[in-house]
Amino acid sequence: MEEMAVGFKPIEGVNTSTVGFLGMAEKGHLNKPTLCTSWAQFVDKFGRYTRERPYLAPAVSGFFANGARRCYVARVKDRATDEDYVETDRFLHMMLSEQNQMIPQSL
Repeated sequence: MEEMAVGFKPIEGVNTSTVGFLGMAEKGHLNKPTLCTSWAQFVDKFGRYTRERPYLAPAVSGFFANGARRCYVARVKDRATDEDYVETDRFLHMMLSEQNQMIPQSL
């Protein structure tokens, strides 16, 4: 007797654990997505909490404190211009393209 698969195959798991952060930081390359795999790595590349730039570091810290392991971070200028939004769009497009490459082609 031989078993045969009947019906649809289940969808294979897709990694959804990689996120992207955009924000102001005390150091780091502007508009360049940078992979960070730990809070220490983020601090080394982008710095810590600052009163003038209060949002990015706490968000990334909380992300890692809750067990996450991988994110892309892009530092943006303190005052955005129209060109900055174009760069942000490029970053988001790159992130989506990378995630789409992990989706099985049979879907």
